[in-house]
Amino acid sequence: MQYCSLYRNRGAGQRRYMNLPTRAIGSRTPDVIPAARQTVTAFLASADREHQPAAPHTRLDPRVLLPRLLLRGYRLTIEALLNVSWAQELTSMISTSPFFFLTHSHQSCTSSVDLRASHLAALPEHVARVIHERRHYLGSFHAGTHLGLVLPDSNRPLSLVTLSPLDVQSLILRLPPDVEPSSVMVLSRLYSLLDAPKNTLSFTLSKTFQWLRTQRPVVKLLLTYLDRNLGFSGSIYRATNWHMFGHELKQAYLYLDGEYVTHRELKRRFGTYEWSTLLPLLGDRISRSSIELAPLDVYAFRLDSPAMGQRRG
Repeated sequence: MQYCSLYRNRGAGQRRYMNLPTRAIGSRTPDVIPAARQTVTAFLASADREHQPAAPHTRLDPRVLLPRLLLRGYRLTIEALLNVSWAQELTSMISTSPFFFLTHSHQSCTSSVDLRASHLAALPEHVARVIHERRHYLGSFHAGTHLGLVLPDSNRPLSLVTLSPLDVQSLILRLPPDVEPSSVMVLSRLYSLLDAPKNTLSFTLSKTFQWLRTQRPVVKLLLTYLDRNLGFSGSIYRATNWHMFGHELKQAYLYLDGEYVTHRELKRRFGTYEWSTLLPLLGDRISRSSIELAPLDVYAFRLDSPAMGQRRG
C-alpha cells in the first residue's frame, strides 16, 4: 500500500495532519459526486436550449455549480444525502442566489487568444475581492498577494492567483528541515475566466513561479489544498509538477443560516470557528456536516529546485 510521505517532521505533528494510505482515502465517503456532476451537466444543457441568461453576456459556471451543489448536499445526513434529488437542490440553490453562479462571457477571451501576449501583473485588492466573493466557488475573500494574467489594452484579468502567508500550524510542523515557515506561501485562490484558453491556469502558474523567483526569492516552497469531496481531481497541480505533500483530516463543513461559510469567515465575524464556541453563541443559526469526509490533499511545489519546475523532455 502506497503512502504519501515526502518530507520529515520538524516536531511532533498534530492529530489532524496524517500520512494516510492513498487507497483508503474517501473509501467510506458516499460516492455522490458522479450523480451531482451529471445533474449539473444535464441542467446546463437544458438551460442552453431553453433559457436566456439572467444578465447580458453571462453564462452559468459549472466550476462553481458543482462544488456549491455538493456543499449544499453535505449539510444533510448520510441517509438523506444518498436519497437526495440533486435536480431539486440545484434549482433551489440557483433560485436563491442566481447571480453568484454567473460568469461574464467576453468575445475576446476565446481559445484563439495568444497567452504569450499577456503578462502577469499585481492586482489591487478590490479586484481580487470581487473575484473571490462573486466568482470563486468559496465565495469568500482571502487576503494575500494577488496576481493575474492581463492582456494588452485590457484591465480585466484572465486569471487570478492569491498567495498567502503560511499560518496553518499543522503544516508548519510538517515542513522540510531546510525550509522555514517564513519562506513558504500558500496558494489560497486559483481562478480563470470560463472562456479563457484551456491552458490559462497552467500558464498562470508557470508565470507565478517565475515571478516568485525574481520578486520574492525568499520563498522556497508553495503549498496548496485540494478538496476531493467537492469533485476536484488535482490535475492542474500534477500537470504543473506539484508533488504530494501529504493529507490532512477534513474538518466538517459549517453552515450559517443554512448557507455554507468558510472557517476563516466565521473567525473574522465571530472570533472563532470552533463548534463548541459557535453553538452556544449562534444556536440554530449554525450547523455542520455530519458525514465522514475524505481528507484534504496537500500539494507542494519547491521553487528552489529547478528539476521540480521543469518537465522532462
